[in-house]
Amino acid sequence: MSRKFWVGLRAALLDFLPLTLFFITNSIDGIITGTLVYLLSTAIATALSVWLQKRLPLFALVAGSMVVGLGLITVILEDPFFIKVQPTLTNIIFGTGLAWSYFHEGGVLERFFGHMFQLNNPLWRQLELRWCVFFFALAATNELARIFLDDNGWLYIKFFVVAPATTIFSLWNLQTIRKASNQ
Repeated sequence: MSRKFWVGLRAALLDFLPLTLFFITNSIDGIITGTLVYLLSTAIATALSVWLQKRLPLFALVAGSMVVGLGLITVILEDPFFIKVQPTLTNIIFGTGLAWSYFHEGGVLERFFGHMFQLNNPLWRQLELRWCVFFFALAATNELARIFLDDNGWLYIKFFVVAPATTIFSLWNLQTIRKASNQ
């Protein structure tokens, strides 16, 4: 198997292992204990990611900080509101950053991923708009689940809807990038 496969597998494990542990622990001992495991495993996964990649990815830093910060508040106050609102806030931060970049011709995605992909400006802008809309859709989805579902229902949406949707959306965008790179 290729090196790219192993790098991708390692990244997927670091991204999804904390969520999987959160889901399992929540099922066994509730959302507060699940949150504690989630914040600890996220901190470890972020540290491992930095160590393995020899750099601090902005996405991992922001998302990981939000999980750890709001997770700690959840555990200390024993109130799941904070961990449940974390995806909304994180996705709004990313969506707003991409919207600002898109409308001010900032090219933020190109700055972060330009070393990996050689794409033309219109495609970078298209990807920026796609991800912007996607992040806002994730924020709205999280809010609907947070407001209308109990803790388990919210976590099921996060695990069985949002995580697969994000994977599919990422693969779709990667396919777009590959097609453009081959032309």
